[in-house]
Amino acid sequence: PDLVWAGVEPAALFRTRDGGEHWEPVAGLNEHPSRDKWEAGGGGLGLHSIAVDAGDPKHVVIGISAGGVYESRDGGVEWRPWNEATRAEHLPNRRPAVGQCVHHLVAHPAEAGVFFQRNHFGVYWRGTADKKWTETTEGLPTEFGFAGAIHPHDAKTAYVIPLDPRMRMSTTDGLAVYRTRDRGATWKRLDRGLPKGMTAEVMREGMSTDRLDPVGLYFGTTAGELWASTDEGKSWTRLAQYLPPILSVATAAL
Repeated sequence: PDLVWAGVEPAALFRTRDGGEHWEPVAGLNEHPSRDKWEAGGGGLGLHSIAVDAGDPKHVVIGISAGGVYESRDGGVEWRPWNEATRAEHLPNRRPAVGQCVHHLVAHPAEAGVFFQRNHFGVYWRGTADKKWTETTEGLPTEFGFAGAIHPHDAKTAYVIPLDPRMRMSTTDGLAVYRTRDRGATWKRLDRGLPKGMTAEVMREGMSTDRLDPVGLYFGTTAGELWASTDEGKSWTRLAQYLPPILSVATAAL
């Protein structure tokens, strides 16, 4: 519990081993030979996602916009690019080793070796033994979006909020959460209770789940609205409005 990772902007990784009393830069990543290929995305050059394997705390995966995903299997000493089969349509080489624009990356909280990524260009899954990411964007209205969450009790279930890539707001059909129960083979639109044609933006940390049964799902918009579902996304209720822009949503069971 005293080991904490922190990502900053410009993109770099830090670590504390004593609960935050002292911090140290993670040189293996911060001084990686491919660093000169990182560039600022629309939201800046940030290391925003840190995912620790539920089965191995020394297996750490991070996401950088726009630098891609990197993996360490020895607790942060050595790092390697982990972007196989991830698209980067903004670059001349659309399948580069590094430089992908990662929007959000999570590890399953209980299932060992399961990672889920919301990229600028698609939605991807990967297991520890997989040699590449598997894209599962088909069935979504757009390939673009920021927020993504994985079901805490079912490693094949995840949620995303697609956005219009030009406006970076909800599509013309209105904001909705999309759910897969088969690791992205199919997606279902979940919008019962949301205003028809709702125009909103949800940022990369703007959606979260709790660990109850059934699982609760929550998201906040940059218009200051907080929405919740207590039935795994089947229906939605607005919990709050007129808040400042919501950039991050987290949950805790008390």
